Amino acid sequence: MVTMTFNGLNLFEEYGVLVNQHATFLPPVRRRQMEVDGRDGVVEFGNNTFGLRTLLVECMLVDPSVAPKVRQLAGLLSQRGRITFSDEPDLAYIGRIYDGSELLRIGGKIRKFDLSFECEPFLIGAVKTLAGDDNVQIDYQGTARTPIRITITNTGVTPINGIVITHAIVS
Repeated sequence: MVTMTFNGLNLFEEYGVLVNQHATFLPPVRRRQMEVDGRDGVVEFGNNTFGLRTLLVECMLVDPSVAPKVRQLAGLLSQRGRITFSDEPDLAYIGRIYDGSELLRIGGKIRKFDLSFECEPFLIGAVKTLAGDDNVQIDYQGTARTPIRITITNTGVTPINGIVITHAIVS
């Protein structure tokens, strides 16, 4: 079974939640079309941008006998958060739940519920820390055009001069 972490909290360790399935394939492309009277079809203004990704998670709650813990879990999941799974711990979704979920009883002490998160279109990868005095090249390993954030921190006591950041487009 796979476990899920929400905002750094392991839901299995804290609440006994196991993830039976999580499924997403790709975010939807934003539809930018216009119908023109007297013309067939549509005019498309495609700009290859993406909408929110839906992340569907089927969960099982083992031993939900303590009702206050279940309410705490519901409160936690009502926030916007960082979502990771144990089978891909270096990748994270950022999203929130807008629709509620029912807690269904399966047998004795097991409860089932489905979560539907609306997430940013792309997964967030691990933070990479680079150090050195020479030229450093960062290789992008993603599958889509996404913005990058570079943070430069001076850990020394003398000022840093001459930092140059260049951007090369590789096709």
